[in-house]
Amino acid sequence: MRTKRLGSALCAITAVLLLFGGCMTDGPLTTPSITTPTTPPSEVTSLSRRETDSLTTERTIPDTIPQESDTPTEETTQSSESTEMTETVVSETSPFSESTPATTTTELTTTTTAPQYVPIDSYTPTNSRYGYNQLTVNEKRVYNQIVDLASNFKNGGYLIEKLSKERIEKIYNVLVQEEINLFYLDNKYEISYDGSGIVHEIKLKYRFTSDEVDSMNDALSRAGDAIISKITADMSDFDKVVLFHNEIIKSCTYDSESRYCRTAYGALVMGEAVCHGYSNAFAYLCNRVGIPNIIVTGYAGEEHMWNMVRLDGAWYHVDVTWDDPSLASLTEEQMPLEDRAGYIDFSYLCVPDAELTRTHTIDSMFVSYPTASSDKWNYYIRNDLYATDYNEAAEVLHRAIIRAAENHEKYVYLKLDEEFTFDWVMDKLYGEENKLIFEVLEKANNESSYKFNPNRTSYYSRRDQCTLQIKLIYN
Repeated sequence: MRTKRLGSALCAITAVLLLFGGCMTDGPLTTPSITTPTTPPSEVTSLSRRETDSLTTERTIPDTIPQESDTPTEETTQSSESTEMTETVVSETSPFSESTPATTTTELTTTTTAPQYVPIDSYTPTNSRYGYNQLTVNEKRVYNQIVDLASNFKNGGYLIEKLSKERIEKIYNVLVQEEINLFYLDNKYEISYDGSGIVHEIKLKYRFTSDEVDSMNDALSRAGDAIISKITADMSDFDKVVLFHNEIIKSCTYDSESRYCRTAYGALVMGEAVCHGYSNAFAYLCNRVGIPNIIVTGYAGEEHMWNMVRLDGAWYHVDVTWDDPSLASLTEEQMPLEDRAGYIDFSYLCVPDAELTRTHTIDSMFVSYPTASSDKWNYYIRNDLYATDYNEAAEVLHRAIIRAAENHEKYVYLKLDEEFTFDWVMDKLYGEENKLIFEVLEKANNESSYKFNPNRTSYYSRRDQCTLQIKLIYN
């Protein structure tokens, strides 16, 4: 990147910031990779992120960043004729990105500018605003301005607050994470800033046209209506969460090739999504029925996205993506393809931090997430599928098998409290010297009015989550 100062005029640099695109595509929002210009001196930092659209940013970092006020300010007007050198750098993103190949353009323009934007002091949210509520007053004003620009498919505008590049990056990351109705907003945006690092203008890019968005929103609304229509008057918020979790898994397959894979539309209408799409679909449904929720970013072998929900005042993690058996991480040996039809995992349905962090790392770079310490609404505990020793596990399985058989359900679930218990129970049930599973199955079959074949069952287990699933085959 070249930087030149022409006389005493303002030297504005336009940098393109590439934001994370989704789990595998998904993952969110990352810190940029910064390249060092010839002048002025700058520091170099880099953090590589994977996922479909990883964040890559090339930009000039000034030696010092000016102090900024967090109190509301008058609208900034810049009405001066200036010679402006604009340099745009578009970095290549990951293979899953829809971005254009790397290009560099440099142009000299003389412009007279005067912002016409009227500040927005309030915005009626339709999405979770957990991260938004952690922003300063000035940051919220810019956030609302960008929401207004994107909602009207504007190309951009002059910002109403004087904020640094780093704070604009934070605002944009929080915005694309929470404003799921702006799914068409591109992971790239351009900013023009002065030598002090203060951003004056932002330019937005879009993945879909206005007509495409209208059509997608109509189809998404109908898909959401079909799911929400299954809610009955006696359902609790937990029951609704389970319904949304299951319906998304039934309708969607993990696929990073689809153009729509990072959207709720991709998950609920096209049936193809990555974790960004799964988490957006879950948030969309929760938003429609008023269940408090947050989209969470982090790492789970790669950049990843999932959700949090609040039930009875306590927060829980929900990872619909990892509960979907269509994921390639399930090998044929672990679960044959023919066994996956109708199967749903519940390992990540309403789990606390201690459970989630066995396999996930939460990224709190831009949003400070709430603590999840309760297991009251954990799926296994709420459904009498949880045990802490072998004797209790045998009793839980006995009851669960009878319930499944009476309802002609194919799968029976069990969760153990820790890996030591899991190993103990699995050895007792399936170990060469024990094989007590047949005793448990035969006893339950004898007490059930709907018979299955106790000698033809199969099972799938996850030691990392201490869970066991048994498939019943009926006579």
